[in-house]
Amino acid sequence: MSAGCMLIVEDAATTSDLIRALMSERGLDVRTVNTPEETIRVFQELRPKIVLVDVELAGGGGLELVKQLRSNPNTHDAIVLGLGSFRSQHDQQQALDAGCRGCISRPIDPGTFPAFVEKYLSQHGEASNAAAPAETVDLTPDPELDALREEFVAEAMHQVQQLINTLDTGLDGQALRIVAHRWAGSGGSIGYPEVSRTARELEAAVRSERQDSIPRIRELLGMLQQLFSSAHEELSRTQKAVPAPPPDVSFSALAQSLAGKRFALFGFQQDEGARLARAIERYQAFSRTLISGTLPSAEIVRPFDAVILNAMAVSPALPPWNHPFLLIGPQSALMELQQVRNGAVEFLFSPWTEQELVLRLYRALNRTSQAEQQMVVTNSAKRRVLVVDDDSTMRELVKRTIQRAGLECRVAADGDQALQIVRSWHPDLALVDVEMPGKNGFDVLSSLRGDLMTVDIPVILLTACQQDQEVIRGLQLGANDYVVKPFDPAVLMVRVRKLLRDNVRRIWMSTPGSGGVVYT
Repeated sequence: MSAGCMLIVEDAATTSDLIRALMSERGLDVRTVNTPEETIRVFQELRPKIVLVDVELAGGGGLELVKQLRSNPNTHDAIVLGLGSFRSQHDQQQALDAGCRGCISRPIDPGTFPAFVEKYLSQHGEASNAAAPAETVDLTPDPELDALREEFVAEAMHQVQQLINTLDTGLDGQALRIVAHRWAGSGGSIGYPEVSRTARELEAAVRSERQDSIPRIRELLGMLQQLFSSAHEELSRTQKAVPAPPPDVSFSALAQSLAGKRFALFGFQQDEGARLARAIERYQAFSRTLISGTLPSAEIVRPFDAVILNAMAVSPALPPWNHPFLLIGPQSALMELQQVRNGAVEFLFSPWTEQELVLRLYRALNRTSQAEQQMVVTNSAKRRVLVVDDDSTMRELVKRTIQRAGLECRVAADGDQALQIVRSWHPDLALVDVEMPGKNGFDVLSSLRGDLMTVDIPVILLTACQQDQEVIRGLQLGANDYVVKPFDPAVLMVRVRKLLRDNVRRIWMSTPGSGGVVYT
C-alpha cells in the first residue's frame, strides 16, 4: 500500500484504536476525529486518500456527513467508506445512496479489513459503488486485540455500575445514548457481538423517551453488567499470571498527590478548558484559566504548581519556565514541536481520558525543572536500549523501531535473560513487558531498582492497560514511563528519546567539574 492518510470518523475509541493498529503498519497515517464538524476542518488540512465514516454516529450525523463530503467540490474525490452494523440490505443501500463507495460491517475482521481498504485505495479516483459482503467472524486471540478488549471491559464495568446507580436519581438520556452507542460499536468490533446487540437495544429504549421504558432500561443495563463481568472473567483466565499489587497501590492514592495543587490553563477552547477544570477539581485541586493573546510570563505562572498548555496555542519555542508544564493536543501538532520530538517535555495526546490526565500531571509535577530538561544533549555515543518481551513478534517490532532511530538494541525473551544482559552490556534504557512468564516486568523492575549498579537505568513498561493498577504499580515501583499496547512507533520513540535525554542530564549533573551535584 502506498503511503497516505486515512481519516476515521468514529466516536468509539476502541474501534478507532483497532483500525489504527491494523492500518498504521501498512504505511497509512491514520487520524481520528469524533464529529462531522471536525471532519471538514481536518480534511482541509490533511487531504486524506480515504475516509471511514461511522454511519451510526451518535446524533445521527453519519449519513449526512457522507452526503456533505460527496457534494462538496473540495472533498468529493475522496474515497468514503461506511462503517456500521448493516443489519439489513436496506441499511447498506442507504449508505451507498448517501455516497459511500463501500460498506464495512461490524464486527471488523482483522484478517480481511486491511485488504478491503487496500482494494479501494488501488482504485483511488475511480467511481465504485460495489459493497463488500458483510461478514461476522469470531476474532482469534491476538495481543493487540486482547489489550483493546481488556481496556474496553474495564471501562465498561465502571460505566455500567455508575449508570445503574443514577437511575433512581434521574435519567440522563443523552449521556446514556452516547455510552450505549459506543458499547454497541466497540463491542462488535472486538469480538463481543452480544454486548453490541444488547447495547443497541438499550440505545433504542432510551431513544423512545417513554416513561414506561425505565424498567426495560434497568433490565438491559443489568444484562450488560453480566456480559461485562463474564468477559472480565474470561480475560482473567486467559491472561498470564501477574502478582497482585500491594493493597496500598491504587489510582486514588496516586490521584491524592494532586490534592491542593494549583494548575494554570492556557490556550484551550471553552469546552475543553471546562472539562479540564472539572477533572482537576474532582481531585481536590485548583485551576485557573489564563486569558492572554500571548504566552504568560514566568511571573504570572509563578504562583502555580504547574501549567497545562494547549499545543495548538503555543509556538515552536516553548517558554523557559522553571515550572512543570504539560502539553495537550493532537498528535500531529505535538510531533511538530522540537521539544516533544526530543523528549524534553511532558505531553498528552488528545482525545484524552481523565485517568491519563492524572498520570501525566503526576509525572509533570515530579520531573526536574523544564529548564534543566531542555539542555542540549551533546553526547554523540550510540545509546544502548534493551527490549524485554516474551512475544517474538513484539520483540522484533520494537527492535526494528529502535535500530531505525540509530540506537543499539539487544533483546531478551524473559526476565532472567534480561538481567544477565543488563549486567554484561550496561544498557542506557530498558523497555520491559509487564506480562511475562517466570520473572515478569515488575520482578525485573524491582531487581534493577534494588541494585546500586542498575538503580538509575531508565525503564519504560510495555503494558496492555493504561487505566488500572498495572500502570500505578509500575510507577510506584520505579518505572520512568509506560507505553500502552498497541502503540504507534513514533510515540514509542518520543518516550525513549525523552528518557535518554533525561539520563544524559543526570550523568552530566553527577560528573565532577560539570557544575552539578556529585553523587557517591
